[in-house]
Order: sequence, then structure tokens, then C-alpha cells
Amino acid sequence: MRRSPALAFTAALLLVSGLAPAAVPAAAARAPLPVAVSDPYGDGCPRDGLGPGLTARLDRAIERTRHATDWNPSWGWAAAAMIFDLHDLRHWARVVATGTLLSPATQAERLKMLPTGLPGNDYGLGIFDNHGWIGHNGSLPGYENVTVYLPAQRATLVVLINTDIHHRGGEPSTLLAKTITGIATPDDVYDIPPQK
Repeated sequence: MRRSPALAFTAALLLVSGLAPAAVPAAAARAPLPVAVSDPYGDGCPRDGLGPGLTARLDRAIERTRHATDWNPSWGWAAAAMIFDLHDLRHWARVVATGTLLSPATQAERLKMLPTGLPGNDYGLGIFDNHGWIGHNGSLPGYENVTVYLPAQRATLVVLINTDIHHRGGEPSTLLAKTITGIATPDDVYDIPPQK
């Protein structure tokens, strides 16, 4: 049985990085070419190890909170193609930031950052530099994360939370990351100012 190029790449990436995702589209992993997966999680979001996800995304106008735990994340496609736990994201943060799986030339291109208009926040090829912290954040209804690495101090920060409800205009994962880094690395404080 042949796998799609995308699935072959994913399998190789997981193998060389030493990661084991908590959830992957099982049906897609077994499917021959061509692969057409409209619902890679089958009956919805994988529930193992996930707390209830709280969101107000669809109801912000009436300020009503909803549980997004069983919402299917497949609409996010690449953003939700694999779901990892804290242990794997801690490892992944360093791998991504240091370019462990890339050639030095590719990593150098990837880290050619451009200004975003937000002080201390620059963006490269699928990666950002947030006051020295290299990595990315993410959000799906009910869940947010910050997964970054600070090369200057060889420090890793992973924030996983089960809400995406903004507080005073800011993303809760950013607020937590800012508070943590304000204490742990006061010269390199992670921050994305609230957007209006």
C-alpha cells in the first residue's frame, strides 16, 4: 500500500524528531494514493487527555461561553493535523527553533525575520521571534498554546490551556507566557500586545 507524499513526510518527520503525536488522522495513515480526508478525526476531537475546551468564539457578541471539547478540529487542517502533549511540545520547541532537522542554509533562510509592526515581534518562514523566544503559538476553539525556545538561555516554554476566551483583549496563552517569562527571564519577556 502506498502512502501519500504528505503522509510519508509526516511519518519521516515524526521518526527523525523522536515525536509521537497524541492524535493523528488514522484513516489517512492507512489510505492509498490519492488521499482525501474530509474528517481525519472521525467522530470529532480526540478526547484522550484533553480537558474541556471553553470558547466564546461564536458567541462573543452575547458573551456566552460554550464547550468546544467535542468540536472537530479538522477545519484547521495543517493547524490541527497532529495534536501533541506537553512532553512532545517541550522537545519540539527546541527542534524547531534550532533547526535541528534542517540544513544550516535552510535554517538561516527561515530565520530571516521581517517586522510585524508589533514591537519585539518579527516573523520568518513559519516561525516567529518574540523578544528572543523562537517558535510559534496556536489556537483552536477552546484551546491555545505557546511553544517557544530561548536560545540565549537554552530555555523552553510550553503553555497549554483549555480556553481561548480573551481577557482584557489579550489571548490567555499570551498572558500566561508573559507572566511566566516576566519572572523566569525578565530580560526576555514574551508578549503579543492585545489587538483592537
